Amino acid sequence: MSLSLTTQFELKPGAQIVEFDSSTHEKSYRVELADGRHFQVNAKLHTVLEILRTPLTMPALAAAFQQHSGQSIALDQLQQLNQQLIAQGVVVEAGSNVVDAEGSSNLPTDYLGLQYRRDLLSPAVLAPLARLLQVCFNRGVALVLLAIIAVAHVLAYREIGFPPDLAMEGVSWPLFYGLFLLTILFHELGHLAACHRWHCPHGPLGVGLYFFYPVFYVDVTAAWRLNRYQRAIVDVGGVYIQLLFVPLALLLFWLTQDPTYLMLIAVIDLVILGNFEPFMKLDGYWLLSDLTGVPNLHARTGEAAKRLWAWTLWRLGRRSAAPAASAFGQWTGWVRVVLFVYIALSLVLWPLLLLAMVPLIIDAVLTYPALWQTAIAALIEANANGDIGAMLAQLNTLFMPTLTVLTPVLLLRVSWNRMRKDRKAKTQSAMQPQPA
Repeated sequence: MSLSLTTQFELKPGAQIVEFDSSTHEKSYRVELADGRHFQVNAKLHTVLEILRTPLTMPALAAAFQQHSGQSIALDQLQQLNQQLIAQGVVVEAGSNVVDAEGSSNLPTDYLGLQYRRDLLSPAVLAPLARLLQVCFNRGVALVLLAIIAVAHVLAYREIGFPPDLAMEGVSWPLFYGLFLLTILFHELGHLAACHRWHCPHGPLGVGLYFFYPVFYVDVTAAWRLNRYQRAIVDVGGVYIQLLFVPLALLLFWLTQDPTYLMLIAVIDLVILGNFEPFMKLDGYWLLSDLTGVPNLHARTGEAAKRLWAWTLWRLGRRSAAPAASAFGQWTGWVRVVLFVYIALSLVLWPLLLLAMVPLIIDAVLTYPALWQTAIAALIEANANGDIGAMLAQLNTLFMPTLTVLTPVLLLRVSWNRMRKDRKAKTQSAMQPQPA
C-alpha cells in the first residue's frame, strides 16, 4: 500500500533549513527540527522540502519539483522518499498536531557523546559576560593578545623549566583548583564570545560526563549556520580565552613567588594540548571537522570500516556484489586525503584504546572497596585536624577511580538506549505504509 495521493503533506512546523558550508562539490543544507535533531541534505532534497513549506499532495509535489528544478521525479520514488521523511519527523501530514516526545532527544545513544548532562547557567545569564569577551575576537585585539600570550609562555617556561620541574610541596592546592576551575569556565565563555562575534545564538552552560571525565559544555549548535572559518574560530575560542590566564598567572607569580601560579600555567597548557587531539569529541575534533567541512567524522569512520569489511568479503568471494560507492567521492581531493589518514588512524587507535581501558576498569573495580576504606579513615583524621588540603587530596584519590568504575555502567546505558531507539525505529518503519 502506498501513501494516499489525495493527502497533503508539509514540512514539519518549526523546522528551519539553512545553507551548510561544507567541502562537498554540491551545495548542501542543514534541516533543524524543533526537538534539536538535525539532518544534512543535498540540493535536490532541499528543493523538495522548500516546496513542502506549502501543503501539497504527492502529484502536486512532483509537478512543483519539475517546475522548480527542471527535472522529473517518478511518483513511486517520491512516495518512498516521503515515507522516509515522515519516519524521521521532517515531513508531516498537513494539519496534524504533531508533538515531539519530551526528553526523547536527551537519551544518550552515542558512545563518544556526553553520557550525563546538567545545565547550570542559562543563555540569559551568560550573554553579558560573552558580550564583554567578544572584543577579544576583533582582529587587531586578537593579534596583540596572542603576542602577549606567546611572550608570556617563553618567560613562564624559563621559570618552570622544560620539561616542567616544579616544587609540588609549595603548591597551594585549594588555590590551584579554584583558579583552574575558573579558567575552564572562561574556556566555555570563549566559545560563546566567538558566537557573539558572529551574531550567532547559543544555549546554556552545563556539566557532564565524557567517558570517565567530568567536563563543562556549552550549547553552540547554532554555530553550524556559520561558514567554516567562523565555526573554526568558535572551536578555538575557548582555548584562546583560557590562554589569557597564562600572562595573568605569570604576573601573579612575579608578585608573590607562589609556585601555584606556575603549576596553573603548566596544567593549562597540558589540558589544552589534550583538548586538541581529534579522535575524542573535544575542540580538536570539531576543529578538524570544520576545517575539512566534513561533519560527523566518527560516523564517516564507521561507514568506512563497514565498507572496507564488505569490500573484503566481496574480494574473497563471500559477497555477491561490490559495496556501493562511498561518500568520499563528494569531497575534494585534499579532504579525501585527510579523511583517509584520520580513518586509518582511528581504525588502529580505537581498538588499542579499548584494550587499554579493560584492565584499568577491572583494576579499579577490584581495588575500589579497599580504596574507600582507606580514604574514609584519612578523611576522618584530616577533618579532626582541620587539614583542608589533606581532605581535598583524599577526595582527589577517590575521584578518578569512582568515575572509572562508573564507565561500564554508562556504556551499558548507552547500549540499552541505542537498542531502544533502534527498536522504536523498526516499529515505526513497520507501521509506515509500504509502496504497492
